[in-house]
Amino acid sequence: MVLSHLDDYIAHLSVERGLSRATVEAYANDLAQFARFLMGRDGQGAAVQTADVIDFLAGLREGGLAGSSLGRKLSALRGFFEYLVLENLAAESPASSLAPPRTGRRLPSTLTEGEVERLLGVPDRSTPLGSRDRALLETLYSCGLRVSEACGLDLADVDLENLLVKVHGKGSKERLVPFGTVAEECLSRYLETGRPALVRRLGEQAFFLNSGGRRLSRVGCFKLIKKAALVAGIRHRTSPHVLRHSFASHLLNRGADLRFVQELLGHASVATTVIYTHLSKEKIFSDYRRFHPRG
Repeated sequence: MVLSHLDDYIAHLSVERGLSRATVEAYANDLAQFARFLMGRDGQGAAVQTADVIDFLAGLREGGLAGSSLGRKLSALRGFFEYLVLENLAAESPASSLAPPRTGRRLPSTLTEGEVERLLGVPDRSTPLGSRDRALLETLYSCGLRVSEACGLDLADVDLENLLVKVHGKGSKERLVPFGTVAEECLSRYLETGRPALVRRLGEQAFFLNSGGRRLSRVGCFKLIKKAALVAGIRHRTSPHVLRHSFASHLLNRGADLRFVQELLGHASVATTVIYTHLSKEKIFSDYRRFHPRG
């Protein structure tokens, strides 16, 4: 039964390919869902056919699952069956001939520079948690970090002398990202007055702490940003990733090179970064009016 090799494949993703824990868990859940579908269909799931994969995805689509999620599930299945073929555990992949569903590419949401200023001005820096919140918001926007990257920062990762943070990104990849003097001041203040009031355990290495003195969680980060956005009068959805998108689009609007932004974001391919060029129309139009003789 090919599905008996699921555990080996999950270990392969984690250990040999070095995928992030969140990605491995997502693939594991997708494959477990497919396994349950097969067991409910024929009671054994021994010989998987292309029709099985098609019926599985069709059922999910009829249930209202978005095309992007269907594409991820197909990707999980294709990866698993390709692994079986490479390991000589299967003769062929029943998913190799299937194309991912078409999905419209959504432009990422961003804040205006004015909205970012209002958001960053919300935390009360006279309190330990306010000092932390301001330092966190400045780090997210100044460095374009993913929420997991920001929450995963340790003390040793923040170099105030050289204005750099060492970021532990997807697939255990590390990159150095610079930050400016405004972020430096906020981070220094947090380390001097905010963090010492929050820390509870000797030797705690997490940079951003919660009220209990432990590492700030992703959920905690989302909540504080949502609360700050409401106070700032920002009515549309605001999240750590919206700050990351804003970081990229504001750099491009001000003339930054696409490859430079790619490196800062930690994108493996510049194709992923290209989407932000669609957000730079404001600069295109302003430059046209500025430089064209009939602008």
